[in-house]
Amino acid sequence: MKFSRIVFYFLPPELRFWARRVFYMPSDVINYLRNGKSKYPAKGLIFTGSGDFEKEGNQIVAELLSKKFVKADSKVLDIGCGIGRIAIPLTDVISLKADGEYHGFDIVERGIKWCKENIKSKYPHFNFLCVPLNNDLYVNNDRKASEFIFPYKENQFDLIISNSVFTHMLPSDLENYLDQISKVLKPGGVVRATFFIIDEESKRLMKSNNGLDFKFNYEDYYLIDDKVKCANVGYSEKYLYSKLKMYGFEMLEINKGYWCGREKKENFQDVVYFSKLTN
Repeated sequence: MKFSRIVFYFLPPELRFWARRVFYMPSDVINYLRNGKSKYPAKGLIFTGSGDFEKEGNQIVAELLSKKFVKADSKVLDIGCGIGRIAIPLTDVISLKADGEYHGFDIVERGIKWCKENIKSKYPHFNFLCVPLNNDLYVNNDRKASEFIFPYKENQFDLIISNSVFTHMLPSDLENYLDQISKVLKPGGVVRATFFIIDEESKRLMKSNNGLDFKFNYEDYYLIDDKVKCANVGYSEKYLYSKLKMYGFEMLEINKGYWCGREKKENFQDVVYFSKLTN
C-alpha cells in the first residue's frame, strides 16, 4: 500500500475530508475563476475515490444505455450516490414528463446536501436522502448498515446501481443490502454493482504485480487494511455467488476489472450485473 494511502487511512473520517479539501483548494479556485460555476462538484468536495469523477459517471450511464437497462421512464435507485457522480449524467436520461424517477441515498451528509442544492433544485424527480450509517472509512456513529431498512416501496425500482459500495462493506452489511434490494427491486429488474472478487486468477495476480493486495484473509472476505476494515473489502467468488442466489438473484454478466493487475480496461473494480428472479 502506498505511504500516502496509509497516512490518509490513519486520519479520522472528518480529517480525511478536510485534507482533501485543502489539497485541492488551489486548483479548485483557479478552475472557478477561469470557468465559473460547474454542474459538477469541486474536486475538493469529492469523497468517492481518486478516479476521473465526470468521466466515470458518464461511462457508467453510457454503459447502462447501451444495454438498454435505463430509459426515460425508468425508476432508478442509486445506493451510495455520493456527490452525484451518476445522478448528474442521468439527468439527461430520466424524464419527469415520462414519469421517470431517481432516488439516491448516501451516508455522507455533505454529499447529499450538495446534490439537493445543485441537482434536486433543478430536477424535482431526482430525490436524495442522507442515511448516516457507521462506516470506518466515512462516518463514525452507532447506526449499522446491517440493520438498515430501505425506505422505499416493494417492487418500486427497475434498476438499482451500487457503484463502489460493496467494496466498502463487511459481510453482515452486504447480506442485509442484498435482502433489501430484493424487496424494492421489481421482478426482472436489474442491479449493476461493483466488487473486488477474489478468485484463483486474482490471487495469482496479486502476488506478482503492483495491483491491490488483499493480504488479510477471513475466508469469505478479504481486507487490505485490518485497522480501517471498510477501506477496501474483497469477497471470495464462492461466497458472493452463493449469497446472490440465496437472495433470489440471477447472474447476468460479469466484467472483471484491472484492480488486481489485469490488463487495463474501462473498469477498475469488477462489475456484476444480476437480476431479480420473476418466480
